Amino acid sequence: MRQQTAVVIGAGSSGLSMLKTLREDGFKVTCYERRAQVGGLWAYTDDKSMTSALPNSATSANISKYTCGMSDFPMPDKYPHYLNQPQFQEYMESYATHFDMLRDIVFNATVKQASRNEDDSKWRLDFVVNGERRVEEYDKVVFCHGYQTKANMPVFDGAEKFEGEILHSQGFRMSDKYKGKKVVVVGVSSTASDTILALLPVASKVYLSHRRGTLIIPKWRNGFPPDLTVTWRRRQIGFALQRAFPNIAKWCLDQGIKYMMKQTWGKLDPAWRLLPTPSLTLTPRALSGAVIPALKDGSLTSLHGINRFLGPKSIEFADGTIVDDIDAVVCATGYKADFSALPFLEKSRPPNYSGPEITRLWMNLFPPNEQRVSWRPSNTYG
Repeated sequence: MRQQTAVVIGAGSSGLSMLKTLREDGFKVTCYERRAQVGGLWAYTDDKSMTSALPNSATSANISKYTCGMSDFPMPDKYPHYLNQPQFQEYMESYATHFDMLRDIVFNATVKQASRNEDDSKWRLDFVVNGERRVEEYDKVVFCHGYQTKANMPVFDGAEKFEGEILHSQGFRMSDKYKGKKVVVVGVSSTASDTILALLPVASKVYLSHRRGTLIIPKWRNGFPPDLTVTWRRRQIGFALQRAFPNIAKWCLDQGIKYMMKQTWGKLDPAWRLLPTPSLTLTPRALSGAVIPALKDGSLTSLHGINRFLGPKSIEFADGTIVDDIDAVVCATGYKADFSALPFLEKSRPPNYSGPEITRLWMNLFPPNEQRVSWRPSNTYG
């Protein structure tokens, strides 16, 4: 019997674990990665078209090493509770080396399109590898290239009047050009936190522009990472509660998060506009607690969302506040899933929904019209 072939797109944490699993299941597997090394967004790159964690300690993991490591390759004791970018990159390189994965990975490769071949017997994939076009055929395809690939860039009224820099956080890299500058960071998210913490030591002033509240989940509770309290048994109880009583489960989780925030940070200044918090069941958006001291000492100022640009260095915010002498605006406004390589995916608009059509994926994994391809953008927490 002919050995089945499979292709994995992406060599981040999800892609590496998928490569290993498919290989163990008997497939002949090839993985394609557009970077020059494994690690996904934890593999730092100067290429601003790729999402990258910021080097050194500017970006650190949101969950501790006890819950974000591979189950078959425990985190070494030498790492701290929360890994930074070089440490996470080193861990994933060690994982790939330990299980001899590098021999099956093609680097500097970008997939352009996946389609069925003429007799519908295999998948036909069009790649660009080191600048040269390549076409290969496989029995199965798994996309593990992440959901943080296509920048969601807002459009601002009057942006053409602004003489400073307006960029998405995907293209943000630390450099001396922000030294002594006044910078507005748009959005309340982990990426916004990383950007702010990287700017605070060098910029003369940093502003946080946002339209709504955010979660601020502490990295320590009673001397331990809080994710250590989420045991397997508690997760199963939570899942059962969600299935049977979703509204009660949502209320319990939200109240627990609010209690933890209040215990850790006390009463938050209403001027910061970090409350009310959104439900963790509806959004993963969370701001790092490390920005709280900056809000308290005034080195970081909270502002409303941007309304419009008034001139070369002036911005008007939603409450009418006007701030002058702004040099740069960094938009930490999230990402969109990139389905451009899968033109056969169906789209639909759910009832009572007026937004754009949504790509149809059963359980966010399989297209209903084509189950020989899988979409696995990221590993699930825990």
